[in-house]
Amino acid sequence: MSEYYTTTTHNKGSAGHVLDIAPTPFFSDRGCHVRIIEEIRAAEREGYRATVVTYHLGKDVEGLTIYRSLNVPWYKKLSAGPSIHQFYLDVLLLWTGFRACWRDKPTLIHAHLHEGIGIGKVLSVLFRVPLVGDLQGSLVGELVQHHFIPKQGIIHNLFRAAERWLIRWPDHLVLSSDRATEGVAELDQLTVPATVLDDGVDENAFPPEAPGENLREKLGLPLDKKLVGFLGVLNEYQGVSVMLRAAKRVVEKHPDVVFVVMGYPKVEHYQGVAEELGLGDAVMFPGRIPYEQARDYLAACDIGFSAKADVTEANGKLLNYMAVGLPIVATDTRVNRSLLNDTALYGQVEDEVSLADAVCRYLDEPALAEEKARAGRRRVIDKLTWAAGGRKLVAVYAAVTGQKPPTKPQDTPRPPVESTGTPSLPSEKVA
Repeated sequence: MSEYYTTTTHNKGSAGHVLDIAPTPFFSDRGCHVRIIEEIRAAEREGYRATVVTYHLGKDVEGLTIYRSLNVPWYKKLSAGPSIHQFYLDVLLLWTGFRACWRDKPTLIHAHLHEGIGIGKVLSVLFRVPLVGDLQGSLVGELVQHHFIPKQGIIHNLFRAAERWLIRWPDHLVLSSDRATEGVAELDQLTVPATVLDDGVDENAFPPEAPGENLREKLGLPLDKKLVGFLGVLNEYQGVSVMLRAAKRVVEKHPDVVFVVMGYPKVEHYQGVAEELGLGDAVMFPGRIPYEQARDYLAACDIGFSAKADVTEANGKLLNYMAVGLPIVATDTRVNRSLLNDTALYGQVEDEVSLADAVCRYLDEPALAEEKARAGRRRVIDKLTWAAGGRKLVAVYAAVTGQKPPTKPQDTPRPPVESTGTPSLPSEKVA
């Protein structure tokens, strides 16, 4: 079996060594992966060293050790959502995790997503290290949203029982919101300690457009239009069809508006939906945006938009919108309210009329748009940065390992990658 990793050793991890289990094609420029990498960076700034165990697919991340499982050439899915292939991919990932633990002797295991908790529990027992589970939403909720299982019946009940079982396994749960276990257990019903760690943002990596920066010219975006931006996975639980119907209503009142719909995978499908709605040049689909370019695209827009319908999963894109100084229109969910508070205008879930009205209000009242944009940027800086999240996360690490939290954050910048993947785990051929 061939496995490989890329690494630059830049943080000796005086506080400890964390093995992050990511049962997903990490890194793939989407919200789930952004949260994982930002948690890792936040913990590293507090003195921890991290390595990641993940699938064979995905981009390498500068300065981060990544162990990848056996290359399965027929599986190339990078987009969000479940797949039948994940059953055997997770078995391969367990083996990769075993070998990583044997080699590196981690201080603790940080298991992301429900499948990661299952893999992490096996490794936790075998190597006698504590396990932190990290959930970004409900497993059953996601499977239903993606039409992988029915909304009710025997199969649904089996997955529900498995989810209830899995969330009891870690020594501590980290939740992306207080709704992350929705439909499985309320926080006060959990049998293990739980900490809500809201998504954060590096406000220095997502500044507003600077005077004279000319981002639209650089990116080929319209110079003479008002731009409403969306960045995320293109599927129905993100409310993309609702957004396009709202766009039609907005453009009818404001012909100088263009919606910039950034993301993947179903670009051609939603281009067809836009054409059927008669939107023509009023919607642009730049496709997949690398995370390192996300700030430029967002900062070039005038309004940030999210019609996300999932009421349990986090919505980290909103923090990026806030950081670059965009007034925001979002669906009125508890998750969104917890992030945005009163810094945004809201529409109802799956209601293009109320969402379109909110966009039009910003267009009609520029002073209100400026006020909300400034308030959002202030809120991010004051309450929602990963610096504060990192301290919260390492307090969890300290609790499960029985160590004291680091007293002095280590904010060492990441150096360039020294290697592109020639090392391998012992006695294995490089993929």
